[in-house]
Amino acid sequence: MTRFIIFFTITIFLLNISIKAQSPDNSANDAKQAARAMMEKYALPGLQIAVWQNGKIVWSESFGKADLEKNLPVKSDTKFRVGSLSKLLTVAALMRLNEKKLIDLDAPVQKYIAAFPQKNFPVTLRALAGHTAGIRHYEMKDFMNLGGADFKNTSDGLRLFEGDALKFEPGTEYFYSSYGYNLLGAAIEAAAKKDFAKTIEDEVLKPLQMKNTTGDLDDPKIENRAVFYSRSTDGKFSVAAKIENRHRLPSGGYLSNAEDLTKLGAAFLSPGFLRKETLGQVFTSQKLKNGAETGVGIGWRIKKKTDGGRIFHHGGTIEGGRAFILIDENSKTVVVLLANVMTNFGETEAEQIAEIFIK
Repeated sequence: MTRFIIFFTITIFLLNISIKAQSPDNSANDAKQAARAMMEKYALPGLQIAVWQNGKIVWSESFGKADLEKNLPVKSDTKFRVGSLSKLLTVAALMRLNEKKLIDLDAPVQKYIAAFPQKNFPVTLRALAGHTAGIRHYEMKDFMNLGGADFKNTSDGLRLFEGDALKFEPGTEYFYSSYGYNLLGAAIEAAAKKDFAKTIEDEVLKPLQMKNTTGDLDDPKIENRAVFYSRSTDGKFSVAAKIENRHRLPSGGYLSNAEDLTKLGAAFLSPGFLRKETLGQVFTSQKLKNGAETGVGIGWRIKKKTDGGRIFHHGGTIEGGRAFILIDENSKTVVVLLANVMTNFGETEAEQIAEIFIK
């Protein structure tokens, strides 16, 4: 009987060790299954996912093809179009410059871009960052010139919309606007006294060691760029349209990989890259003049969980790409999903991946 008790105790002890040792692998296996389900559900050519938690990347994996014709797999350093996740780079630079007292969130945009036409109401940088400024978004006429040959830089691109009236009095409505972020980027250029791409490099990419993030430009020196695809109604893939991004880097013009973007998400989780009070501003919902919360702070969308915690997130949809980033505040978890075709996965899938790693 004594031998049986000793044997039973040792067996349970070893079993517990085995379970603890296997738990990370089990999480990775569960995450792989979820990723493969995404590949199938959304018929993705390629997919890249990374999960950051409590100071490090705990899982990073690539699926499918970066180039269907050449049969090249997606790798960890494959660069994807991230679309509107570019706005979060803009937010990071904006808040760094604000901390350095080089830019005032509540100043009218003409303080930095004197040539921008005055509107019926003042347009502030805070309103631009929170999508309450009344600047219009894309319209059908804007897609007639995807090549953007006439636009050489961020300021040039303002000509697309600078003469248009505001859609409403700033602060009275929430209206998502990529053009508002291009205007914000031009203000950042003026405040930093250098072009937008250089500002992002100096204020964000270098400090966070985001070595796989760059503008999606017509530059053959950009390595490991995925092929971006469009999908027809019969499910066939073709190479997506070329897009010129020199004039819209602030709103949607960057390439990146999942691991780099987890670094960006992690930088918003704890003081360091940004101060505590700055993070408080970023993750406080803006309010309209009637007192209603928009659910968006400085760029980031804010969701309250049933357990009292919060999730911060943002998506990017662009010709040839889909991107999504999610931060779970309490568990200090960041999830990034990237694909090389336009599709509609998002918060549901990112939360599913996050929950696998939240113990």
